[in-house]
Amino acid sequence: MSAIKHSHRSCSPTCAFGAFLALSMTMVNAAVAQESGVSSIEEIVVTASKRGETSAQDLAMSISAIRGETLEAMGAVEFTDFSRSVAGLDVLDVGPGQKRYLVRGLNLPGESTVGLYYDNITMTGTGAEAGDFGRNQADLDLFDVERVEVLRGPQGTQYGANSVSGVVRIITNKPDPGAFLGKVAASGAAKADGDADYSVKGMVNIPLSDNVAVRGVGYYSEIGGFIDNVQLGKDPSCYGVDPATTNPEIVLLPGPGCLDGTSNVRDINTHTRAGGRVSLQWTPSEQTRVLFQGYYQDIDSDGRNATHPLGAVNFIGTPPVVALRSDNGFFTTPATGERQSAALSHEPYEEEFWIAAFELEHDFEWASATIAASHMERDSITRLDSSKPARLHRSFQVVGLGPWSEAGVGPGTGPFRGAIISPFDRVSLMQDLESEVTNFEARLASQHDGRFNFLAGLFYQDNVRALDSEGRIADPSTGRDAAQTDIVAAFSPASLANFTAASADWQTDPFTITARQSENTTETLAAYGEVYFDLTENLEIMGGLRWFETDRSQDSAIITPFANQILIQFGSPAGMVGPEPNTPSTESDTLFKSQITYRPTDDHQIYFQVAEGYRAGGVNATIVSTIPPSYESDQTLNLELGAKTSWLDGRLFTNLSVYQVDWDNVQFEASYTQQFNALVNCTERSDGVRAKGFELEIQAQATENLDFGFNYTSIDAEWQVDSPDCLTAAGLADTFEPPGQLNGDSLIGVPDYSGSAYLHYNFDSAPLGAESGFVRFDLMYQGKVKVNDDDLDENLSNPSYVLANANAVLDYGKFSVGVFIRNIADEEAHLSLFQGLQSDNRVTPSNPRTIGANFTYNFGDYD
Repeated sequence: MSAIKHSHRSCSPTCAFGAFLALSMTMVNAAVAQESGVSSIEEIVVTASKRGETSAQDLAMSISAIRGETLEAMGAVEFTDFSRSVAGLDVLDVGPGQKRYLVRGLNLPGESTVGLYYDNITMTGTGAEAGDFGRNQADLDLFDVERVEVLRGPQGTQYGANSVSGVVRIITNKPDPGAFLGKVAASGAAKADGDADYSVKGMVNIPLSDNVAVRGVGYYSEIGGFIDNVQLGKDPSCYGVDPATTNPEIVLLPGPGCLDGTSNVRDINTHTRAGGRVSLQWTPSEQTRVLFQGYYQDIDSDGRNATHPLGAVNFIGTPPVVALRSDNGFFTTPATGERQSAALSHEPYEEEFWIAAFELEHDFEWASATIAASHMERDSITRLDSSKPARLHRSFQVVGLGPWSEAGVGPGTGPFRGAIISPFDRVSLMQDLESEVTNFEARLASQHDGRFNFLAGLFYQDNVRALDSEGRIADPSTGRDAAQTDIVAAFSPASLANFTAASADWQTDPFTITARQSENTTETLAAYGEVYFDLTENLEIMGGLRWFETDRSQDSAIITPFANQILIQFGSPAGMVGPEPNTPSTESDTLFKSQITYRPTDDHQIYFQVAEGYRAGGVNATIVSTIPPSYESDQTLNLELGAKTSWLDGRLFTNLSVYQVDWDNVQFEASYTQQFNALVNCTERSDGVRAKGFELEIQAQATENLDFGFNYTSIDAEWQVDSPDCLTAAGLADTFEPPGQLNGDSLIGVPDYSGSAYLHYNFDSAPLGAESGFVRFDLMYQGKVKVNDDDLDENLSNPSYVLANANAVLDYGKFSVGVFIRNIADEEAHLSLFQGLQSDNRVTPSNPRTIGANFTYNFGDYD
């Protein structure tokens, strides 16, 4: 496989992006000046305001909308395929089903900062650990989607919790009783480096009567992997003490002599996605619509989309440990090639979920009423290489702080032999994450012709999320669960006896060395309302409030015998086995929103908005008494000035929004001796984080056949306080290690600037006998991104990158054929980076250059 990094370019990313925009603007200006009789841009109708259908361009808010036809033209099949083409929208992606969505750069652990909706269904993340529920957001296939709506800025009054920076709504096509319709689509593609992709998808719309129809969608896709593991699958002689180190306490498996860049475990990130949805719609009258929906999806991934091209230097232990270690408390993880992984254990991911939903709409003429209810169950099982903590605990064992130290083992008493957590220095963390969410919302939106209108609603949610986490000893060669006989043979007799005495689970499940179960229950009740008043024909004011009450509790138990060594070190009583205290929390508050909108003409509007959003508080796992039992909600206050304009008889849209967001009482993650994390609030000052920026969007219908658009986003999201001061204000400075954020530091994972552009050309007379066709080019640019706040490690950044895609389709009426190229330059971009206690500086890379073809056949009553 190729591990060549494309670093020699004749034009920098900024140069390439600027050249593309300059060329495109030249083409548009020339076309606009010469063409006459060109149709206006087809506006997209959205329902984001919850007040009925409105053109996205006419809605006085920062919103982007993408119609389903555009998603198909882009070749978008999942969230990441369109997210970088939307101003202010980003995603931290560690694999299918494992994403955190971001708007305007607000990114911290905890609940999501972005609300996600499929139709009227509220989606929530399952999290990757207790409390960090913003991770692992749902990611459905985009086949047969009507449109995507992205609302930027806090939407707290209408959408409630977890909309502190924005909302993403994915709207599916609904059943149509007026026609029998069907579609079959198939595609296949080859990568420059890795396995092939293929997919088969279908849709059928069946009228059952004049006012009843059913629509079914099904899909299956297999996405070939392109990442190779250079640690697993080696000859057994490779696995031993690293001969390059002078410290026998440090073990690198395999040794440097075996890290030659080759691998017997290839394309580890291959994954499949299968699912579908069924919807039935009944319209008993022109005023009433009833909709039933069912969703199902299954994801099965062989491994993570993660590489280790940066390596890592790790600090382990606390000052007492460092003083006793010959390496001063540091160990290293070697860097690999760009499309290579150094994970020491197998990391599959499985996910299954289903949704049942009901929706009722009725038009009273003076107002429209909507009732929406849904129930979702989502279950995911993931594996994460957790060998880094195993090496950490080996450090504690070496200095004699653990309860299982053997005679003759310790500083100055001879070489270290036994490994308490894993005799192979390899641990796989298995996490079974289950989520059950029930939602109910009822709202009434007036539709008077007069100067006054209103929106009022009630919302209820019951969210139960369960976590079953187990650390298991991994086999050094396969990375899978080690055999019992191998584990027993590797442990020394004294260590094995102490381990058996410390944990009853060891006797029945020798693979499990630590386990934790938790069930987190959140119940939310809210009422909201907004009023709108036209002061004049051109000037509107609005105001809104949302009251909410959230009850949260957590039941959990832990079996962590090796953690006793930490308690002994700090003089706390042992006894880390058993249930944790349950400290329920209740919180209520009121949010507000106000806005003034001025429309000097039908084509121009300016608005100024003040709006709040919030993330719910919660309950920590009180593994040790110094961890706070709960944390409060945090809030954002958004000041935004926006302008939305239409020119040249609707052939040119230019939209601009400038904003400042203050994040108050911000939740952030701190660690207890780098082993147990908890969420705490920064109460040091009211604006712990501040984000400032702007979003510019331009779209033009240059000719009858050519349309063009680009957007540019600038974000400056920074800490306004030193995180150690946050811990001091909370009374936790002596027990928690600060995460390293300092006043003026940027939030991690947030680019200072990004942008995208596209050109789309439709053929009136297509080649090869086709009735019509099109070609489309998409370009995405992202600036450098800070990805690490660890002040004990190197301060890492993802470099800037440009990704380019092309798609061409010929339409023959009932069927069409197309070809596409994704990542034309085969750019090895670092899309995101994640690191922490469990993992070292892991990069999510862009897919290699992918060239493919697709085929679509339409049947039924198409024109």
